[in-house]
This record gives sequence, structure tokens and C-alpha cells, in this order.
Amino acid sequence: MLASKKHKAIRSITEHVESISNMNSGFLVQSRLNAIASELRLYFGSENKISSNIEYERFLGDRVEAYGKEEAERMMAVQRSNVVNYLNIAIKQLEIMGLYKRPKSNVFDGFSNYKILTIGISLVATSFLAGWGFGEWLNSFDLRILEEKKTRVEASGKYGNEANKQEAKKEEKQD
Repeated sequence: MLASKKHKAIRSITEHVESISNMNSGFLVQSRLNAIASELRLYFGSENKISSNIEYERFLGDRVEAYGKEEAERMMAVQRSNVVNYLNIAIKQLEIMGLYKRPKSNVFDGFSNYKILTIGISLVATSFLAGWGFGEWLNSFDLRILEEKKTRVEASGKYGNEANKQEAKKEEKQD
């Protein structure tokens, strides 16, 4: 059965927790902490605090050499437990929220709200004025056509009305 990406991520982090928990002594190597932190960035995004905290733990190795052996061992144990705690928190986050999904970008991502509103209002006003102007032009065009038809009807009506009257009289006589 194929495991989902979420379950694969949880399994990978769990493997890191087990390997770190099985360490008896010694610092976690910086490259390993870097690898764990970059893996967490893939799962949670670049702004995740857990990966930042794990990266912070890696710098302790540089400063511990100045302390004695007992203090260094105590600091190593604290470092390992901190990393394990961060990884356990990461597992819980994955179980609850799932993997990080990048927000999808669209056409309007590059514009501020002010620009979008300004352009939108301008387009609405322009389309309203264009529609109104076209309607006025079309209305005047229709009026001209109606005037021309009216003139033609009136002109043809002078002759046609007499013929119509005579036909109407003939029909009355037949009834």
C-alpha cells in the first residue's frame, strides 16, 4: 500500500528521533542538524520556527569546547533532548495540520489593494460611460431612422389614403 507524503514525512522524522535518542554521547554533527532543518523546511515551509530552533542548536558545538568535560556532556544531553523535543513537536504538527502547501499565486498578487480598487472603479466608470454614450448614439440613430420612415409613410400616405378610403367605401356597400 502506498503511503501518503504526510506519513512518509512522519516516518522520516520518527527515524531521526530514534537515531538521536539512541546516541549515548557526543554532539549532533552540524551537517546532520542542517539536513534535519532543511528537511523540516520542506515539510513546513521556510518560515517554520522548528527548523530555526534546530539550526540554533547546531551552534552550541562551537561554544562547548571552552567548557569542561562534565559541562560539555550536560550540554550535549540538553542539545539532544531539545532536538528530540522539536522533532516530536514537528510530528504532532504534521499529524494535525499536514504538510505545508505553498499558496497559489494569481494575476492580482503583484498589485496592492489600492491599485486593484482604483483599476476596478475606473473600469466600471468607463464601461458605464461607454454604454451610456453608445445608448445615446443608438437612440439618436433609431430616431433618425424612425423620422425617415415617418416621412416616407406621410409622403406615400397622400396618395395611398385616397385609395384606401375608396376601398373602404366599396367594402361597406358590399356588406
